[in-house]
Amino acid sequence: MMNTRLLTLYIAPLALFFSTVMAEEPASRVLNYDVLSSGQDVGEVTVKLSKNSDGYTVIEHSHLKVSSWWSGDFEITSIQSETFQQGVGLVKSDSKTVYEREAHWSKVNAHGDQFLAEFTVIDKMTTQEAKQFSRLSFALSRKASDNSKEAISLSETLFSNRNKPTHKEEFLRSSFDTTFNNLPLFIQKNGTQPLPKKLNILDTEELEISTVSLHDLGVETIQVGKQKIKTRHLTLSDNKSKPLHLWIKEDAASLPYFVRYTGEDEDGPFDIILKTQ
Repeated sequence: MMNTRLLTLYIAPLALFFSTVMAEEPASRVLNYDVLSSGQDVGEVTVKLSKNSDGYTVIEHSHLKVSSWWSGDFEITSIQSETFQQGVGLVKSDSKTVYEREAHWSKVNAHGDQFLAEFTVIDKMTTQEAKQFSRLSFALSRKASDNSKEAISLSETLFSNRNKPTHKEEFLRSSFDTTFNNLPLFIQKNGTQPLPKKLNILDTEELEISTVSLHDLGVETIQVGKQKIKTRHLTLSDNKSKPLHLWIKEDAASLPYFVRYTGEDEDGPFDIILKTQ
């Protein structure tokens, strides 16, 4: 099964049936990606980036169709949001992954320089919860909307009556540099300064912090469909698996974003690439 946390592109919502970048508004951007596993199309990811005077949000919806020899074909749907405050950084995240009627719910909330993280396993969703998740999933994958606050609110209320987390932990803000979804903005904010050689990246779905080596391979123009896009090519490596290659579109006047990223997990090579017209 493909590792769903790698689909964290970072990660934006109430979007979306666009197959290209939304008409360029500096304050918001909607993107749609194809997901390939070992060369096979296995699903798609929709991301919405939204920025205001207080900060910005990243909301991601992913839907994967996966095959395995022991359980046949099944589908995995994830909804993830991350909220960042200007001058502060991450203030909260909410992630829900559903396989059939089972759900995994992760959330992180800031309390000053500390974060409280909770992970809840829901063995069987109620009929009402399944309907709510389905409606929200449909809205995020099929309709364009700039109302990120509403989308986050709807997502956060789902399972809110489940008040017994399976696991809790606390960690300091200083223990990580960025989340994966926030990486394009983290890179852009670094400006012309040399990038750090090591990064601590918080996975807000798995509630793990990974230390990776960061390498900047410079500017590269890549072909996406019939479109040529000038990108910044980076790699992330943890010395345990093959490097993750990232191609980021930077724009000083607007929100940066992933154009493509490739890597390899337990199921083989994967490729997540922006759709174009």
